[in-house]
Amino acid sequence: VMCHRDLVATNVLHGDRPLFIDWEYAGPCSRWFDVATLLDGQAFGKPQVANVLDGYLQVTGLDTQLSDAHTAIDRQRLVSGALNDLWHAALPAVA
Repeated sequence: VMCHRDLVATNVLHGDRPLFIDWEYAGPCSRWFDVATLLDGQAFGKPQVANVLDGYLQVTGLDTQLSDAHTAIDRQRLVSGALNDLWHAALPAVA
């Protein structure tokens, strides 16, 4: 699916509805990557993560069990974290 791929808190404007900005990294990816990236930027506990995932499944109409969504998120959080680490490691080289 088409994903934002940089869905950090600073790329989400809040109003009546959230608005995602800064789309230069957008492209095909796992839908769970965007959700994982967004969750990583929050100080959510397990109950809050479960609420976000349950809401996401309801809104998107995906036929996915909550436990499968948690597994997908856990995997994508590893990928998101590694990319974030690489990004921060590269910053001094381009600054």
